[in-house]
Amino acid sequence: MEFIADQLKMQGVFQDWQYEQLYPSSGDNNSATTSATQQQTITTNAASIDHQNYLFRFLRSILLSYISLLGIMAADPTSEQKDQKLKDMMTMVANMHALINEYRPHQARQTLIERMEEQVRRKRAEVEGVRKMADKVREVLGSFGAVDGDDKAEHADAGRDENGVGKQQARKMDAQRDGWETLDEVLG
Repeated sequence: MEFIADQLKMQGVFQDWQYEQLYPSSGDNNSATTSATQQQTITTNAASIDHQNYLFRFLRSILLSYISLLGIMAADPTSEQKDQKLKDMMTMVANMHALINEYRPHQARQTLIERMEEQVRRKRAEVEGVRKMADKVREVLGSFGAVDGDDKAEHADAGRDENGVGKQQARKMDAQRDGWETLDEVLG
């Protein structure tokens, strides 16, 4: 936030503006002298900050400040209150920006969890589809084996129907037709 203050000073806007944190601090995680119990407390405090609640508070405050700024500008556009109101709004916007940056790791973690759960659901559905396909293929292969066995057992039955096709050959053709229909159904 010092960068923002320096940039504003260089541009000649809000020369004396300084960032002020308006929400509870999550602690200094970079301290080398912090003990393990203090680290645990800091982690607990960071987790207990309700980022969304503070973001909504800042948003409402900015909107109210904007309405107030409009009233000030309507009454006296050169008023010093205008500059103070703009500095207050800048502080709230900077605090929102800092809160959003603190919230990003949590949001990224939640997004990753959701994506991984969706991936698990898709993989399970895919595995179930493969199992169903395997069952259909086994069924088709079983029907081919049954036709093969029937042919060997009934090889002597060479009677012909009215079309001149043997009964054995007709059964074999029906089984093959059923097999192809099943494969067409399975493969689309």
